[in-house]
Formats: sequence, C-alpha cells, structure tokens
Amino acid sequence: MTGSGSSGDPYVIYDINDIKQIYNKGQYNYHFRLNNDIDFTGTSYATDYVPINLEFATFDGQGHTIRGIYKTSPASDASLFLGTHSYGLTIKNLNIEAEFSCSTFSLVNNPKLPAVNYTYENCKFVLNLYEGTTPQFNTNSGSLFGTNSLCQKFKYCTFIINGSLHSAHNFLKNGSFTGCQFRFDTIVYNVDSDSSINGFFKDIPMSDTGFFGRIRFQTETTPESFLFADGGAASNCYQVIRYEGCSSVLWNSEINTVCFWDNENSGEAEIINTNSSEQAARLLSLASEQCKNAAYLRSVGYSCEGE
Repeated sequence: MTGSGSSGDPYVIYDINDIKQIYNKGQYNYHFRLNNDIDFTGTSYATDYVPINLEFATFDGQGHTIRGIYKTSPASDASLFLGTHSYGLTIKNLNIEAEFSCSTFSLVNNPKLPAVNYTYENCKFVLNLYEGTTPQFNTNSGSLFGTNSLCQKFKYCTFIINGSLHSAHNFLKNGSFTGCQFRFDTIVYNVDSDSSINGFFKDIPMSDTGFFGRIRFQTETTPESFLFADGGAASNCYQVIRYEGCSSVLWNSEINTVCFWDNENSGEAEIINTNSSEQAARLLSLASEQCKNAAYLRSVGYSCEGE
C-alpha cells in the first residue's frame, strides 16, 4: 500500500493484503483508492471472508471490481462491510461480486451509534444469496442493507440480487435510492403476515429508480398480495418485473410524480397503489411498447431526461 491517507495523497490499495490493512491504517478522516481489480478466488480469504472495515472518510474504487468473495456457512452471519466508527463516509465507483450461503446477511454489520450517514455513489453490487438467507437483525429494525441506526444513501448504484431469500424482508430501513437500478432473479420462500417487515422497501424515498427481472414466491400457501413498498415516496420510478406465485403487488407509498409498471411482463401479478385515490392515478399500468416509447412517457408526465 502506498500513499499517506490524505485527500490529495490517498492510500492506494493493490491487493487483498492491502484491503486487510485498512483496519490498521484507517482513520475516520483518511482516504483510500483502489488501483486495480482484486479477485479473492483461490485465496485463503475466499471462503473465510472477513468484512472490509469502514475505517475511512472516502473509498474510491475507480471503477474496479472486488470479486470472488464467497462464504458458505449456513449457521453463520455474513456481511460485506464492518462498521467501525460513528462518522459519515463515502464509497464510490466500486464494484463488488459476492456469494453467500449463510443464515443471515447484511451489507454492513455492527454499525456504530449514533445514527450516521453512509453514501454510496456509482457502485455495483452483484449478490448471490442462497440457502434461504435472511437479513441480519431479523426484526423490524433490520434489513439487508442496514439498520435504523445507519442511514445509507445510494446514488446511481446497481443491485443485482440472485438466489433465494428465506422471507420477504426489507432491503433498506433508513436511507434513500436516487438514480438506481435493481435486477432480481430471486426466490422468496415466505411472506410474513407482519406488513412492517413484509415490504422490500420500508419508508424509503426513491427517485429515478428502475426495477427489473423476476421474483418467484414459493410458499405453502399462495400469498394474496406482496407489499413491495410501504411508506416513503416514489418519484419517476418504474417496474419491469415478472412475478410468479402472487396475484397482487402493493405500493403503499406516496407517488409524488408519475411512475409506471409494465403490465405485459408482470406475470401473475397486478401492481396496485393503496395510498390514496389521487396518488393511485400517478402509478400507471402500461404496455411494453409504451414503456419503451420516450415520447409517450413524456406525454403522460414521466420524465425521460438522459434517455
């Protein structure tokens, strides 16, 4: 590892050993930069992954990828990062590819109190979750990406979620998504009757965010509905998701500006906004060709800036 850790001369990470050195070299006001891709495959750390310590002010991945992270231990917990101080930080331009077969998973484990802000910008997370993984802190305060004590803001990030989830729990409990994409190829084994943990997104502001892929429900009894978003607000968001094993998907959220879903690719489910009659009119059911037609989308009030 080279550099001094200052903003003008950040510590430069070259290999796995440098990543592990963050714990020793890092401070809440230090800066790190990833110089190249790092592959854990075939190393002694691959199947015994130790979470990266968030002991810094910024971590710039420079578009590089950390891959080959793998942990298979059905009775254990897993996380990508370890919260080590109670200051805010920023992770940007970083790609991570990881596979976990554990009882619970969280993006960040052990976040420190009081509540702090973590910001992720232009990051990509490819997560393969197996063996019925559930979130750590499997209560109303927990989620796949953190707890109420941690506010995580994701900007222009991509999430690719493959594999299986033991139940439909929150992806995020405290934070926001701006300009993000979610791509699912996911099986959900249980839908809890407690709606406060049933929804993927609980009290989360979302803007300019798209949802794609397939979500399958494999439960003893076919759920009548699935609460996709509960509370929070959606602006300029859309869904192109195929649902299997569920007849209706609910958005119990404020729809501040026009959002839409592709009704030809939704499979067995109908998307319903249960917030209010005025809000419901802003969640549009569109045919596939309408979803692809920028001129049409603009005509119904959807913003296509940057298209």
